[in-house]
Amino acid sequence: MNVGQSERQRKEAKPHLYCPDRRCLWNTGDGRRCLKHGGPPWTKTWAALAQRISRGEISADEARELEKEK
Repeated sequence: MNVGQSERQRKEAKPHLYCPDRRCLWNTGDGRRCLKHGGPPWTKTWAALAQRISRGEISADEARELEKEK
C-alpha cells in the first residue's frame, strides 16, 4: 500500500478532518478547504493544530481559539 492509498483510507474513515474536495487528501484538521481549493492561508501554527486535532488531543473549536490567541 502506498501513501496515497493509506491517506485515502484515513479520509474515508474521518472525512471531517480533510478538505471537502472529493479528490483532495489534504488533512486540514477541521474540514475547511485547503489552500489549493480556496481555503484560508496555511500557516505553521494551523499545521501543528491540525495534527493535534487529528490525534484527538483538541477539538476543532479549541484549535480555532488557540489560533486566534497567537
